[in-house]
Amino acid sequence: MGDKSVRQSINSRASIRVDTIENHKTGRKLSVFSMVLLSATALSSPAFAQNSASPSSSTSVDEIIVTTQGFETLRKNNVGNIAVLSTQNLPSIYPSDFLNRAPGVNIHRGNGQEHLTSIRSPVLTGGAGAGSFLYLEDGIPFRAAGFANVNALMDAMPSDNLRVEVVRGPGSALYGSNAVHGMLNFISNPPETKNKYAVTFGSYGRYNLNASAGIATAENEKNTRVSISLSGEESGYRMDSGFAQQKLRLQHRWQNASGQYQFNIAGMNLNQETAGYVNGLNSYKDRDLAKQNAYGDDAFRDATSLRSSLAMQFNLDSGATLRLTPYFRTNDMRFGMHFLPGEPVEENSHTSFGLLSAYTTDLETGSLTLGIDSEWTQGELSEMQNKDRVFSSESGLHYDYEVDATVIAPFAHYVVSAGKNTDITLGLRAEYTEYDYDNQTDDGNFGTRNRFFRPSDRNDDYTDISPKLGIVHRASSDTTLFANLSRGSRAPQTTDLYRLRVGQTVGDIDSETLDSLELGMRGTRGAVNFELAAYTMEKENFYFRDSANNNVSNGETSHVGIELDADWTVNDTLSILGSVAYGKHEYSFSHNPIGNSAPENIIVDGDTMPSAPELLGNVRVEWTPAPTSVVTLEWQHSDDYYLTPGALHDYEGHDLVHFESRYTMNSGTMITARINNLFDTKYAKRANYNTLSGSERYFPGEPRHFYLGVSGNF
Repeated sequence: MGDKSVRQSINSRASIRVDTIENHKTGRKLSVFSMVLLSATALSSPAFAQNSASPSSSTSVDEIIVTTQGFETLRKNNVGNIAVLSTQNLPSIYPSDFLNRAPGVNIHRGNGQEHLTSIRSPVLTGGAGAGSFLYLEDGIPFRAAGFANVNALMDAMPSDNLRVEVVRGPGSALYGSNAVHGMLNFISNPPETKNKYAVTFGSYGRYNLNASAGIATAENEKNTRVSISLSGEESGYRMDSGFAQQKLRLQHRWQNASGQYQFNIAGMNLNQETAGYVNGLNSYKDRDLAKQNAYGDDAFRDATSLRSSLAMQFNLDSGATLRLTPYFRTNDMRFGMHFLPGEPVEENSHTSFGLLSAYTTDLETGSLTLGIDSEWTQGELSEMQNKDRVFSSESGLHYDYEVDATVIAPFAHYVVSAGKNTDITLGLRAEYTEYDYDNQTDDGNFGTRNRFFRPSDRNDDYTDISPKLGIVHRASSDTTLFANLSRGSRAPQTTDLYRLRVGQTVGDIDSETLDSLELGMRGTRGAVNFELAAYTMEKENFYFRDSANNNVSNGETSHVGIELDADWTVNDTLSILGSVAYGKHEYSFSHNPIGNSAPENIIVDGDTMPSAPELLGNVRVEWTPAPTSVVTLEWQHSDDYYLTPGALHDYEGHDLVHFESRYTMNSGTMITARINNLFDTKYAKRANYNTLSGSERYFPGEPRHFYLGVSGNF
């Protein structure tokens, strides 16, 4: 298609879009205006009272964080953004229900523990969805970098975490591959935490049973703690969509004259039946249709994981600190790929051994951290289609391969004082990744029209350099300004490299890089704590699957936005907490899909990316009528968004309201009641466009539903 035809197509798109969405978009202006007005009012308000930490989130400048430096530091000295979400008193069994409270975070939950993530990005899928975000627990990734999983939150154990620290955009030099669009670090409860329990039951047979108990020596030099979590959904809102998941963790901490030590081991098992998309324009609004599941037993996910680590910290005679953390992880999963023609079954696993090391010393000019992270992983994957051929998806073995991966990453992180109130952070990380690929089946093309391409045995290596520069200026006792220039990079996912399609060239994929500039401020205005950040980012070598189901390896995108996170203590009984994020996510290149060049599928430089709502918001009003009671009303806003690059199809967005009440008895037992989707809004948790069938498709949102929980110490 020539430039003239493409431009005519674009003009047609714009015209149709205006006609189809103008009415509902206009109707949403009031809600958008109200959200922004509320945020502005909070920041400009006079002092009413001293702010106290909210049980759900906090923006206090005096808060302690660990993610940025690798050890405890004050939030006000953090170079760049960070959101802190408490995991205490959570009635839900889904991490997305509270992670979406962070600004710029938009997690689309499918069924069970399946989800797709957006952090300063569209909602990404496939290798991009797995590899663009780094999920950690106490600084250790849940999965190996080249073997990441798009459903990484299934490994997390929020019920036994103290909080989650969320960084939007590239991470510091302490973190490597996959810390591109953002990272989530789950901070575990320390072993000396009190014995506690929490029992939650909800609609659709949902349950969440958590307990932890520990013992300690009289001098508190040794602490041991065991935690267990049992969660599930017996029936599910949709047919054949229940799940059961079990998690277990053991922690042991001790110290002696030489240093401090903590041993951790955690395991997870998940058995899930999945309900896929429902097809048809606005089909999510038909409650009877929304409950259907066309896939039955063909859509499932069975997964197990085990991870262990030993964190050691030595305080050296020189005053320096040496931290060494050897770790081990193993994962195994089998699932039905209901989203692909022929619904093949994938089996994958990987086992890793790694070592995190960091040496920190104070110099006359500042603090210097030097380290080397290293990891060795052995992984394997197979894909088998048992059903007859569907389109060009052939019955039989599609892929069967093994990959050995080695990662070595030296880094330097230097925080230098440039005056009494100004710190400059200089960081540099070099990451070398090597893949040794071994094909276990026939080389070359397979299937109708040679749809599947299996490379012959090969080695691939990548070297990525990620520089960082940040400035923090404490303008006053209650205001901090920051600027952050950084690069995030990652080697390709092994599935992107070796599970190829017809027309792809072996070795044609380069490391993805994202350059980010961020400006922001955080502080206190009377009874308001806030953090405000604006960013612009450019990404190269974006790897994704286009509308013709072909892989694209040379994509370019741009991202700009502004985010606000604030909490305001109005008076002794009323608090308002919230976040709002505005972002524009666009393609920075043009692409015409081979074999499917319908106008809505053509990508033109400047097109808005699919699954990228411009405005996201969350506002919570907490009322404490008595010291023993808290009542919360929560409003979640998701703007409309496109389903295709061509902008001919869109989802209208939604607003949801949730209600929660907590009451603490004299014994310390807390009773929690929660109503999700209070006004019974018809909405989609995720909207998508199927180019093969030519129709919109959705994961329907759930009607009004309930949770009831009891928790306490013992």
